[in-house]
Amino acid sequence: MVLSMDDTFTPHTVTISVPCAAGQPPDPGAFAAAASRAAWRRSASAVSTRTAGRIITVVTVDAPGRYAAAAVARAVVSDALRSSAAAPGPAAGQLAA
Repeated sequence: MVLSMDDTFTPHTVTISVPCAAGQPPDPGAFAAAASRAAWRRSASAVSTRTAGRIITVVTVDAPGRYAAAAVARAVVSDALRSSAAAPGPAAGQLAA
């Protein structure tokens, strides 16, 4: 889709809920920092929280439509999961000590 000069971007808020794999959720601080960095790279904002078995992330982005906003939100969460999985969590640090 090619935007013209008259097309406007509107703010969209997308909520993504991800189940924690095998009961081992990523470190909440590392995930929140990774989500914030990933959102910043895409001119968006992200707020995340963790419950017992889920990570819930709310991404707000200016986009031409809801499908584009959902794609940005998925990319933010995907990057955050990838980054936080690569970073050692507190449990890994305790095993090394």
